Amino acid sequence: MNKIEHNINVLIPDGDRVHVLEVIRCLAIDKKIKIHVLSSKNWVKPRFSRYISSFTLIPPNLTEQETIEVLKQNILTKKIDVLLPVYVDKIRFLSKYISTFKSLTNLIIPNLESFDIANDKLELARFLGKKNINKPITYELDELNQIKGNINFPVILKPVYGIGGEGVQKVSNAKDLDEKIKQINPNEKYIVPVSYTHLT
Repeated sequence: MNKIEHNINVLIPDGDRVHVLEVIRCLAIDKKIKIHVLSSKNWVKPRFSRYISSFTLIPPNLTEQETIEVLKQNILTKKIDVLLPVYVDKIRFLSKYISTFKSLTNLIIPNLESFDIANDKLELARFLGKKNINKPITYELDELNQIKGNINFPVILKPVYGIGGEGVQKVSNAKDLDEKIKQINPNEKYIVPVSYTHLT
């Protein structure tokens, strides 16, 4: 591997989201990486990190086109080598407009179709099934009545979106499952992944 002789400017466009500070600390291990952060919130932890080279406050609630223009401006003025989104919504945004930014800088993100499959746990389970890749048997909530009597509890109730275990609930028995399902917002999608050993 060739030794890099110059600094690498990295732009994190979502500095107000969770886990950004951890990403900054990891990048800072390499002293040649200069970290630039954008945030729509003023008082966020990354702003006070000794490891960043710049912090830029951007307006909240920008339209998609306004966001594109803000990112373009910062990429050019800060001579950004790598655009590195951290959180799901910004990764998806850049996946949607990947062709716009590829001509300006480097970014390693999937295309929009691949991202949407990976981000939706139900769609991911279906995709793995089509590719014959081992996975837990996964049921939507409206399928559970058909197999509920054959499940060996406990199992988990899991939202199709979310990270870090957010919204995941342990289900102890069939009655507990019925009660938890009643409490779920009808607009939210949940699944129950069931391993082979949990089916009788």
